Amino acid sequence: MGDLEEAEKNSRMRAGQALLVAFELALAVWVLDLVNLAPTGEVGVLGGISWLYAAVPLFLVNAFAPLRLRMPLMVSATFAIALALLGPTAGGILIAAGLLILAACHLPLPYIWRVAAVVVIAGAFALVRAGTIEGGRFLVAALPILGAIFMFRLAIYLYDIRQDKPGATSVWQRIGYFFLLPAPLFPFFPTLDYRTYLRCYYSRPAFETAQLGALWIARGVVHLVLYRAVYHYYNLPSSHVVDLGGVLQYCLYGYLIYLRVSGLFHLISGSLRLFGFELPETHRLYFFASGFSDYWRRINIYWKDFMAKLFFFPSYSALRRTGWNNAAKVAVATIIVFAATTVLHSYQFFWLRGDFTIHETDYWFWGILGALVVIDNFLAERRKRKLPAHGWNLRAAAALSLRTAAMFVFLCLLWSLWSSHTLANWWGVMKQSRSFETADIALPIGLFVAAVGLGTLGQYLKHRGFDLLPERPGLPRSIVSTIAPLVLLGCVWQYHSLIGFRGKAGEVIEMVASDEPNLRDQLQKEGSYYQGLLSRGEDGEGEGTLKEEVPEDIRELRYTPNLQRDNIFGAKWNSNRWGMADKFYSKRKTEGVYRIAIAGASYTLGRGVDPGKNFESLLEAHCNAGTDPWIEILNFAQADTCTLQRLAKLELEILDFRPDAFYIFCHPGEETRNVHKLAELIHKGHELTYPYLEDLAARLGVGEGDPKDDIIRALQPHTRDLMEFAYGEMKQLCDERGIRAVWVYYPLVRTKRVLEAAEINAPTVRAAGFETLILDGAYGGLDPDAIKISENDFHPNEIGHRHVAKRLLERMQEKRADLGLPERFDRVKPFKP
Repeated sequence: MGDLEEAEKNSRMRAGQALLVAFELALAVWVLDLVNLAPTGEVGVLGGISWLYAAVPLFLVNAFAPLRLRMPLMVSATFAIALALLGPTAGGILIAAGLLILAACHLPLPYIWRVAAVVVIAGAFALVRAGTIEGGRFLVAALPILGAIFMFRLAIYLYDIRQDKPGATSVWQRIGYFFLLPAPLFPFFPTLDYRTYLRCYYSRPAFETAQLGALWIARGVVHLVLYRAVYHYYNLPSSHVVDLGGVLQYCLYGYLIYLRVSGLFHLISGSLRLFGFELPETHRLYFFASGFSDYWRRINIYWKDFMAKLFFFPSYSALRRTGWNNAAKVAVATIIVFAATTVLHSYQFFWLRGDFTIHETDYWFWGILGALVVIDNFLAERRKRKLPAHGWNLRAAAALSLRTAAMFVFLCLLWSLWSSHTLANWWGVMKQSRSFETADIALPIGLFVAAVGLGTLGQYLKHRGFDLLPERPGLPRSIVSTIAPLVLLGCVWQYHSLIGFRGKAGEVIEMVASDEPNLRDQLQKEGSYYQGLLSRGEDGEGEGTLKEEVPEDIRELRYTPNLQRDNIFGAKWNSNRWGMADKFYSKRKTEGVYRIAIAGASYTLGRGVDPGKNFESLLEAHCNAGTDPWIEILNFAQADTCTLQRLAKLELEILDFRPDAFYIFCHPGEETRNVHKLAELIHKGHELTYPYLEDLAARLGVGEGDPKDDIIRALQPHTRDLMEFAYGEMKQLCDERGIRAVWVYYPLVRTKRVLEAAEINAPTVRAAGFETLILDGAYGGLDPDAIKISENDFHPNEIGHRHVAKRLLERMQEKRADLGLPERFDRVKPFKP
C-alpha cells in the first residue's frame, strides 16, 4: 500500500477534523432517512437506512485506531454487517465462500491451474444461481451478494496477481479488496481496480481524503433526490406517448434516471474515502460531455478503466502482429470492448437478479455508442494535427457548448432506445413526434439555446478564475458545499413532517419521499437496464403455475380447482373445487346466512400469506366466533385482473352463489389497468365477451396482432367510458337479483394521500349506484417495512391483513344501514390486530 511511513503520517487526523467529517456523514444519513432514499430490499441498497447509521461510529473508530489495525477492523465490520444482514447461516456461507474463492486464487499451483480452480468454483455457484442445481435456501440467499462482490473484482484480481511479488501485500489487504465496508449494503458496486485500491490507501492526508468523500456523499444524496423527482414526475410509459412533447419527455426520462446510479456510486466511493482510500471519481459531469469519447471517459469511469485493462489493451497488443495502422487497431479493440460490455451487463444482471437476458436494444445501444466512439477517436487523431487555440475565444467556447448540448440531446435519444427493450416499442414512440403543437417545438429550442448560452458563460467564468464545479475544491468551499445542500434538504423535509407545506409543494415533497413504483414501472416492470437491475425481485414460485386458460370469454385465465402448493410467493396455496383461493362453500346458501362475495386482485386474494390468514378470512372467523356461522365472505379475487374481467367473473361465476352483497376491491391506477389489460386481450385476439367492447375495438380500428402500445393509445380517450360501462353493467346485474353493490378502496402498502387517490374513481362508482367504503388508515399507521410479506414484495403480510380486517370491520359498522348489513353486525366486537 505504498510507502508505509508515508501512509502512517497521512493516516493521522485531529479530533476536530474527525468530528467535522462525522457530523457531515451523520447529516447525510439523516437526510437519506428523512427523504426515504434507501428503502429496504432494493438490489441497489440492502438493509435500509439503519445500517448506514453505523458508518458514523465506524468512521470515528477507524480515524483513531492504529494504522495496522484499520484494515482488520474494516474487514471485521464488513463480516459483522453481512452476518447481521443475511443471518448467521447465510452470512457465514457468504464469508466462507468468499474466502474459499480467495484461497483458490493462491493455491500452490501454476497460475493457469489456479484460474481453472476459480472458474470451477464460480461455475458451480452460477449453476445454483440459475436454479440448475439445488444449493439450499441459505446459499441462494447469499449468492446475490457473493456475486456482487466477486463478479468483476475477481477478474481484476486474477489479472493483477500474476506479477505479484511474495509478501508484497498482506492477507488483510487481499481480503479487504473484496470485503470492503459498504459491500454487503451496496451490491450494485463500482468495479474498483485492485492496483488503485492498493496504491490509494492513505496516499494523501486523511482529513483531506475524508472531507472530499463527505462532499461526494452529499452529491450522491442530491443526485438521489433529483432522481426521485424525475422518477415520479417526469416518467411517461411508452403507451402514453401521443405527441412530440411526450416523445421529448420519454427521451429525457430515459437518460435522467441514470442519476440513481451516479448517486449510489457517489455514496459508495465517498464512504470509501472516509476510510482512507484516495479514490478517483466514479463519474465526472457526464451530462457535460462534448463528444462520444469524452462521454465514455466521464460516465462510470471505473467501468471504463476495467474494460480498458481487461479488454482494450490486451486486444490492442494482440493486434500488433497484424501490421495494421494505429487507427485500425484502436477501432477493433474498441469494438471488442463494447461487445464485451453488452454481454457483461447481462452477466451482472444474472448475479444480482438471477436472469441472463440480452434485449435487442442492448445490441443497438452498445453497438451505436461503440461505433460512434470509434469514429470520434478517428476524428480526434485528425484534430491533433491542428494547433490548439490559446486564451479565451468566444467562437470556440460557443462551439464547445453547442457540441455539449447536442451531445446531451443525442444521448437522451439513445438512452430512450435502450430503455425500450424492443426496437418496435421505441419506434412506436418516436412515430408519435408527427403530432405536435407550436409549444412542443418552441420550448425545447428555447431550452437548447439557453443551454448553449449558459455553457459559454460558464467557460468564460472559468477562464476568469471562477470554476463552478472544480474537481478538488478548497477546504472551506468543500465544507460549505457539503453541509449547505444537506441542511437545506433536511430543513425542508423536517418542516414538512412537522408543519407541512400546502398545495402542490407539499404534494411534490411527499411524492419525492415515496418509494412507490411509478406508473411506468408498474406497467413495464423494468423501465431500463439500470431500473430493472436496481428494482425488487419476487420470492417463491410465481402464480402462473396456478392458472388454467379460459379461452371462451374475457376472463382469460382462472385458478385451477382443487390445487395445493407449498411455496407461492413464500406461502401455502389452496384452491377449492370452484377455483377460489378460499375454503369450500356450497353454491346453495344456508338459510339465515348473510353472504358477501368479494372480487379484486392480489391484495384481496391475500398473496404471500397462508390460507385463512388474509383479511376476509380473518374477518369472517371473527364475526362467527362463538356462534353458528351467520356470515360468509367468499373470495373470488384473482391476481393480474382488471375491472372488466371482474364484471365477467360476477356474471359468469359469482351470481351462481346467490350472494346478498357484492364487494369489489380496487387500488390506485384501476382505470389504467383496464386499458392495458383490454389492449393486451385485443392484441392476442382474445374473446371480449361484451358487444360494447367488440364494437369499441372495431370503431377504433384495432385488432389482433396490432402493436399493444398503439392499441393503448387508441383506448386512452375512452378510459372513463370503460369504467362507466363496467360499473354500470355490474350494478345492473346486482339490482336485477337484489344484491347490494359496494366499491371498496383498498390502498397499497405504500400509498400516500389515500383519500385523494380514492376520489379519482369514487365519483364514477357512486354515479353507477355503488355504495363506497374507503379504507384510509388500513394499516394502522405502521411502517411499510413492518407489514410487507418479504424484503422483495410489498404485498401485506399477516400483520397487514389483520389491520385491514380491523379497519374494514370499523367501516362496515359505521355504514351498516347504508350497506344493508344485518343488525347483528353492530354487536360484533372490535377486531384486535
